[in-house]
Amino acid sequence: MKQSRSQLVFINLCLLFLAAIIIIGAWWINKDLALEIIYRRKMEKIGELVSYEIGKTLATGEEGQTLNKTIIELSNISETEITVLSKEGERWSSETQSLIKDDELARTFKGEKFFVILKDEDSLSILKWKYFLPLKVSGEFAGALLIEKAPQEFESIRTTTGRSFALVLILIGLGTILISTLIVTKILFPLQELENMARQVADGKLSYRVKDLGANEMGRLGLALNEMASKLGQSIAGFREEKMKLEMVLETLEDGIMVFDKTLHLQLINKAAERILALERNRVLNKSIPELLINPELEDLIKEAVRKKLQVNGEFQTRNSMTRYSQVLIVPFEDDIKTLVILRDITKLRRLEQVRQDFVANVSHELRTPVTSIRALSETLLDQEVNAEMQKHFLEEIYHESHRMSYIVNDLLILAQLDEGEGFTDSYKHFPLKKLIEETVNQFFTDGSREIILDLPSGLPDIAAHEDRVRQVLLNLLENADKYTPKKSSITIRAMKKNAEIQVLIVDQGPGIPSLERERIFERFYRIDKARSRAMGGTGLGLSIVRRIVEGYGGKVWVESEEGKGAVYIFTLPVTG
Repeated sequence: MKQSRSQLVFINLCLLFLAAIIIIGAWWINKDLALEIIYRRKMEKIGELVSYEIGKTLATGEEGQTLNKTIIELSNISETEITVLSKEGERWSSETQSLIKDDELARTFKGEKFFVILKDEDSLSILKWKYFLPLKVSGEFAGALLIEKAPQEFESIRTTTGRSFALVLILIGLGTILISTLIVTKILFPLQELENMARQVADGKLSYRVKDLGANEMGRLGLALNEMASKLGQSIAGFREEKMKLEMVLETLEDGIMVFDKTLHLQLINKAAERILALERNRVLNKSIPELLINPELEDLIKEAVRKKLQVNGEFQTRNSMTRYSQVLIVPFEDDIKTLVILRDITKLRRLEQVRQDFVANVSHELRTPVTSIRALSETLLDQEVNAEMQKHFLEEIYHESHRMSYIVNDLLILAQLDEGEGFTDSYKHFPLKKLIEETVNQFFTDGSREIILDLPSGLPDIAAHEDRVRQVLLNLLENADKYTPKKSSITIRAMKKNAEIQVLIVDQGPGIPSLERERIFERFYRIDKARSRAMGGTGLGLSIVRRIVEGYGGKVWVESEEGKGAVYIFTLPVTG
């Protein structure tokens, strides 16, 4: 702006100064002519005055000394040389007699008025001004009058005029600068305000307003810009609000959203898509599909949708820390500018479906075995004659199988109640976990045939839960440890406080659990060695019940094991405040 202002000032200054120079230069070129005209008029006035006075003197009939005296007085007053020639040839002069040419005298006697300017032949400077005019007395021609003037006065006027011209030129220059500056400032101040307004709006400062610039065009433009900034601010605020709403919706969606441009470079991704595909937003934005290193199946589906310009549905699996299942819907926009990808994590759904299938299969299998046994034994009793000893044996088997069915149904009912949340919303009773562990161990190992090692420090804090539920957890874990630990080996039960939790460990000396099986042993009806597990009894639901109860009270349960070195079952429960 400063540079523009300087340029504009310089341009205006040059234009105004040039105009002034042209005007004054034109006057200066013609000043000699103008001065000559002025000087001629002055001498004509002097001539009229001298002619009048001399005519009056001659009219009185006085000549000689009287006339000479009058001529000398008029010469002194007018600062000129005066010469009078009568038509009879007589001559009177105020100074030395001047040379008068015959043709000049003849022209004067004819009644002409004219000027003669004597100049130096070398320098062309003026030597003398001569003014000839006829002399009349009482209206009659009486002779010739010559008025001569030295050039000093004319040169003095010329010098004075030159100095005045220089002074005027300086004043015009200063005035031109001042006027140009005022004019430019008057124009540039509004322009500077408008430029500031544009810069502030470009920088996002929409609250800036142009000052009042008056009622001219600049003022109206400033008002229009202020109104534009106000409306623009309202529009941007609305856009930002809508953008925030959209971002909130996108970020809180459970479904993953991805948007690609026409070159298949990623332009948008929400948190759900980051989680499903294990991507980091800052690293993947503006990257092409090959650079994203996403699932090959998903990449093929996106390319297919873009190629066919049709919606494409599909499913794919990702393997990060664990296998995940995802559904995808790809929608290419009609203008072929963007491609929308919608991802839905269906891992839980697939696992629930698998659990349901396993559950139905396992329940059917677990119930079918005792039902088949009971039916076969009953048919044998009904169709064949058996002795009393065989009959008693069959009845004992029927009783055993019915008990097994009862345990399965009972455990299923317990799991159903736990899944419904029953038993977790009622008020809890505070009780000491150490005492409950000791009672449960004495209750379970009544014959004393198993070596039990208890590591229960004194001062364990109380927990808040239903005592029967926690006892059931302990019984199921002890039963599991007893099944897989050889008879002559020990079982260790240890408890300790960690932060705001009590951690309980049940260590057995069994065969251990393979690493691939540890994640699934808490699933319903899951058995590592199905034949051996059924031979040992049990429903396959004990560990599922343990996990459901512990998690229902805000705790955790897991297993640590190495194959062939036993297993450690660990669960935690929060202590009372």
